[in-house]
Formats: sequence, structure tokens, C-alpha cells
Amino acid sequence: MSNPIILDTNLLILFIVGTVKKSYISAHKRLHPTYNEEHYDLLVAFMKLASEMLVTPHTLAETSNLLDGIKEPAKTEIYKYFQSIIQRTQERYVESANASKRPEFSYLHLTDSVLLELGKDNIVVLTADHLLHTKAIASGYEAINFWHEVERGLDAPL
Repeated sequence: MSNPIILDTNLLILFIVGTVKKSYISAHKRLHPTYNEEHYDLLVAFMKLASEMLVTPHTLAETSNLLDGIKEPAKTEIYKYFQSIIQRTQERYVESANASKRPEFSYLHLTDSVLLELGKDNIVVLTADHLLHTKAIASGYEAINFWHEVERGLDAPL
């Protein structure tokens, strides 16, 4: 996979928290008990296969609202790293009006509809959301269901 990759909000949170300190994953209320350190390692392995990671204003806003599910001093460390991600990662913008025209908007809502729109541009959508993955594949976009890859084995992406 040499295309750019975009993560859904939950995976972006996992990436940020785990990068700061893997042990924070089990302390973060948004991540625990669903995700663990091995999931973080698999996510990083996928990201290394991509040409770059992209973000959207929508995923950044959701991430910002959900990152604080941990106590200090971890919270401050996490937000400092999040700030650096914002500063150095290319942000892709899709107008909300365009994303809301998608037929999936009524049940995928805005952020995931934006991710689907970006799938048109040969950007790989890496998601832990089965419905988003299904709709991306049905639309002919390259998408990876994170949980399918977990089932395949934590040591070998694709």
C-alpha cells in the first residue's frame, strides 16, 4: 500500500495515545477495554506501509473532544502530542455540504461521510467501523477494516 492513509476517529485516538505511551491505552476511557498495546502495534505497522497519513478537520475535532478520557499528567502529554500531529500532518478538507449529499449521510453522519468522499481520491480509509468499511468497499474505494486485520493476526498487516 503506497497510497496515503486516513484513520477514523477511534484509530486516530489509539495512534495518538499509544504514541505518547503505550501503557496509557489501558488507562484511557475511550480506548479501554476495546483496544490494547498490540492493536497499537498493528496500527503503526499499517501506517508504515502508507505514503503518508492524512487528517480532516472533522476527525481532528472529534479526536480533540474525545482525547481527554484520561487523568493528568497523561492528558497534558497527549494533547501536546496531538498539537504536534495537527501542526505536521497534511489536512484534507471536504465541504460539509458535499459530504452531506452522500446517501450514507443519514446513518454514517458527517465525519464518516467526509472519509468516504476522500476515498474517491485513492486515499486508503483505515477504520474500526464495520459499516464505514462496508460502504467504502461498496463504493469502490480502498478501505481496510482494522478488526478484520486483528483477526488475521497482529503481526502481519495485509
